[in-house]
Amino acid sequence: MDPLEKFVVENREAFNVAKPPKEVWENLDSQISALKIKSRHNLILRWTATAAAAVLIFASAWFLNDLQDRRLHQSGIKQPQAIAMIDELQEAEAFYEARINQSKTRLASYSTQHPELLEEINNDLEQLSLVYEELKNDLDDHAANQEIIEAMIQNYRLRLGILEQILAQLIEKNETQAIQSNHYEI
Repeated sequence: MDPLEKFVVENREAFNVAKPPKEVWENLDSQISALKIKSRHNLILRWTATAAAAVLIFASAWFLNDLQDRRLHQSGIKQPQAIAMIDELQEAEAFYEARINQSKTRLASYSTQHPELLEEINNDLEQLSLVYEELKNDLDDHAANQEIIEAMIQNYRLRLGILEQILAQLIEKNETQAIQSNHYEI
């Protein structure tokens, strides 16, 4: 055992006799009280910030709802009418998309000899699709305006009309060629 350790063991009782001054305990007690007050203040501040955020979110939602109602009112459309118009548009989209896809398939089978024709038609239809997308964006901005919906449906009609005219011309051309080839065979 080294001399320091021996000294500590022999004089242990003497070390335990000294007590810290009363001011040290009072100082520690005041620091703990200050920490409790500070943590209580932080808790109140946190709850206040949470409540303010909730009020801000609620007020924003209220404002946005009010703004949307005003837009509907300004465009002269009541909400049930707007929903009916959007339903009408969705039905028209489904109908015309199916018809256009069907016509494109038929057109592809008739235009195997002229792939450049099919490419040109697809480019034209793509241009009309871009116009349709612009109308759709306008519809989002103006909350279901009847004129925009009618223009969107007219766009579908135009695309379908173009496809049907080209199909009719190709069918007529193929029939004419078939008749001429029958004449040559006879």
